[in-house]
Amino acid sequence: MKLRRPLALPLFYVIGACAADATPPASSDATALVRDVQQTFATHAAAPGVDAHSVAPLGSGTIASMVVDGDALRLALSGDGRESADVRLAATASGASRIADRASSLGVGVRLAGALDAPAVLADGFVVHRGAVGGADVIRRVQKDGFEDFASFAQAPAVEELVYDVALDESVAGLRLVENALELLDHTGDPRLRVSAPYVIDADGARHAATLAVRGCAFDDDPAAPWGRAVTAPGARSCRVVVAWADAHVRYPALVDPSWTSTAGGMA
Repeated sequence: MKLRRPLALPLFYVIGACAADATPPASSDATALVRDVQQTFATHAAAPGVDAHSVAPLGSGTIASMVVDGDALRLALSGDGRESADVRLAATASGASRIADRASSLGVGVRLAGALDAPAVLADGFVVHRGAVGGADVIRRVQKDGFEDFASFAQAPAVEELVYDVALDESVAGLRLVENALELLDHTGDPRLRVSAPYVIDADGARHAATLAVRGCAFDDDPAAPWGRAVTAPGARSCRVVVAWADAHVRYPALVDPSWTSTAGGMA
């Protein structure tokens, strides 16, 4: 399987009281990019010997409409509207986005470090930022439980990592990094948000695990269940979450996939 085009991860910010602009029309290359990535997922998921659950097909986007509202996007999702997370995406790749668990209101702001002011366009139900970071394009899929980032790299970046600046709400009492996934806990130790274990699909269709690291905040790495024991305080209200794959020996072009979701759908 060959990746014919490049791609790159999601962010969120509270909408300001600014006059709304019309949705930017999707360029033909943004639409082609999304469809190329969809084909990449479909081809890889159907490959012999691939676990059907290891890489779910990309499928259709869920964004029915998008309006630029100052520095943020106002999004309407298709479906029954039973979202477990509130998501606010930035209008440019360099802006700050936000995700919050709807049941507890626990949330974080997320900004992709080093990203350019690449504007958002809506293509096939996905938000696309062309040339957003390190030469990669970013496709964002917003779902009922959060958002997923797809970073498409045509060639190897200078440093094989994506770095997110994360601002923690006061309601985030602790972080837990276990099995290469990050959980954000409330004061009872209940995980409310999760950054799932990231991975990379390379030009050969091979799936490689990427590593997830936290810098600037303390975290719990005890594999025991988080309930019924003390929560490890982060010690700071801002830190960095790093997705890295330098040791994966990836052949480019390649697609990096991390996601930020509410845990309301069940614990892994």
